[in-house]
Amino acid sequence: PRLPITLDGTEVGIDGRQAPVEYVSPTQINVQVPFETETGNVEVFVKRAGVYGPPVRLPVTATSPAIFVIPSGGAVLKNNDFSVVSSSNPATTGDVLSIFCTGLGAVTPALGSGALAPGANAGTIPVTAATPTVTVGGVSADMLASVTAPGFAGVYQVIIRVPSGVPSGNQPLVITANGLKSNAPTIAIK
Repeated sequence: PRLPITLDGTEVGIDGRQAPVEYVSPTQINVQVPFETETGNVEVFVKRAGVYGPPVRLPVTATSPAIFVIPSGGAVLKNNDFSVVSSSNPATTGDVLSIFCTGLGAVTPALGSGALAPGANAGTIPVTAATPTVTVGGVSADMLASVTAPGFAGVYQVIIRVPSGVPSGNQPLVITANGLKSNAPTIAIK
């Protein structure tokens, strides 16, 4: 399965390649930057109902990590019992957490642009080419895996173990890949 290149009459081109489109609304379009896109400044265009908008130039890097967050501002991650970490369900030292993010770039084995990542029962789960680092409250976490999230295109799952020494309370969670840092949503630590 793949994401379409046209959704609700909308297409996006990035440096001459059609980008897989995941979501379209009157104020937002979510696309996957094709894996084949070279780094540097690229030209992006939007075509809606046969009409082209003015092209814009945007920078593209090999990685640009961003952690998904829920509306309350917390990071979207699951605890080792598959519950969402929250103030009423804080993480503790030693917990295994899955952080859902985007922007980790190329994977091995390679996936085609727009391809939905396979699940564990489909064979090998693609691993990120760049191994990110993660800090919780400024403390380096043990990295267990950095893989594609099964069933999604352009979504990654970074699995860590909460390190000892993290202060209790709401602590910033940061992923760094190729020297670029993600946003820093907070997670509750007990």
